Amino acid sequence: MKIDHIGYLCKNIQNSLEEFQNLGYQKQSEIYQDTLPLEDGQSRNVFICFLEKDGYRIELVTPINKDSVVYDTLKKRGEGPYHICYQVKNLEAELEQMIEQGYFVIQEPNKAIAFQNSRVAFLFKMGVGIIELVERGFDYVI
Repeated sequence: MKIDHIGYLCKNIQNSLEEFQNLGYQKQSEIYQDTLPLEDGQSRNVFICFLEKDGYRIELVTPINKDSVVYDTLKKRGEGPYHICYQVKNLEAELEQMIEQGYFVIQEPNKAIAFQNSRVAFLFKMGVGIIELVERGFDYVI
């Protein structure tokens, strides 16, 4: 698996975007509003923006409202890095392998607007934390 980005949870995406730009990060995307419905009928309800510096990519994530999938995480943990995302070619195969290694799925595969509707899934394991998998070919370039 190849690292795609580090997810960074923030209270205000515009403020965090400015702070990271002051640190030399370049904005790589627009600010996406991800309200696509998930398999369970809810939606992520997040704002997302990608930045890059020296070949490292981060994803700023801000809850839109209290119904956001990250609202409680932000409330409990505060701002900061909270997941690592890996690119995978076959999402089902990787999920199966990671479940065998003791991970459990916290968000089933769903389309993600920030990845041009490529599918993503989120997993968790004690000692590692939250992992995101995005289904992509390895010809994808940051």
